[in-house]
Amino acid sequence: MKIWKSEYVFNHPWETVSEAVWRKYPNPHKPEIMGTDILDRQIDSGVLRSQRLIASRFGLPVWSRKILGTEDICYGFETSEVNPGKQMMSCTTKNLTFSHTVTMLERMVYRAAPPAPGSTQPRTVMEQEFTVTVHGIPLASYLEDTILGSLARNAFKGREAMEWTIDNIKKGWPSSASTTQETSCSEINASKVFNLAMVDEMSDIAKKSVDEFSELAIKSVDELSGKALKSVDELSGKALKSVDEFSGKALKSVDEFSGKALKSVDEFSGKALKSVDEFSGKALKSVRHERHFDELFNLFL
Repeated sequence: MKIWKSEYVFNHPWETVSEAVWRKYPNPHKPEIMGTDILDRQIDSGVLRSQRLIASRFGLPVWSRKILGTEDICYGFETSEVNPGKQMMSCTTKNLTFSHTVTMLERMVYRAAPPAPGSTQPRTVMEQEFTVTVHGIPLASYLEDTILGSLARNAFKGREAMEWTIDNIKKGWPSSASTTQETSCSEINASKVFNLAMVDEMSDIAKKSVDEFSELAIKSVDELSGKALKSVDELSGKALKSVDEFSGKALKSVDEFSGKALKSVDEFSGKALKSVDEFSGKALKSVRHERHFDELFNLFL
């Protein structure tokens, strides 16, 4: 989750600034906002509470849209409270599109502020906060930084859009009170068509997300199976190679041992025969000496 905060001071009364919030669109400084639709509005204990649907074209880099999706029109849901007694207006907007992978939350607070020192000009302080959370997809932290950076860079356009609207109100735009009935009727009629279109589009987005997830899951399983088979083949190859090498070494050792054994036997046999021959020679020589002794002894007899 990444958070970005800022503060800006409008040199205009709070009543004018809060009116400009409602009348800001369409606006040349924010052409990506295609339209707004009031879903619900009621007054409770002097506080005006409203719900609006906002349609926009949110520009993102091509690589990030391939991860999040490729929807051209993005929808946001806004809730707001206007408290004239406290001279405070708060707005909270949350994305509906891409909500399965990213949550973008914007909080805006407009408060009446005293004039600057040495001035009588009423002022309004705007506090702005963006929170971005990406979940369930790769590169979450990098995507959070990218989206938050885009929101922060476009924040000044929102301020310019407010200043443009305030200038036009001061130039004599019809007051919101005089057009309330006409605007409410047109918004209510448009709301029915707009909401049905949104439901159809959100259903398509959900189906698309499921299909993409299924394709990714199948691809992951195929890759995992391929890697597993490759590992098994490599392991089998290494095992067979090891067996062959061991068998070769064993046969070599047996041959070497057999050769040495035969050599030892041959050497032992040669030495044994030599010893027998020498013993036989000596024995014959002894016999001859004994015979010669007998002959000599007979001569004396």
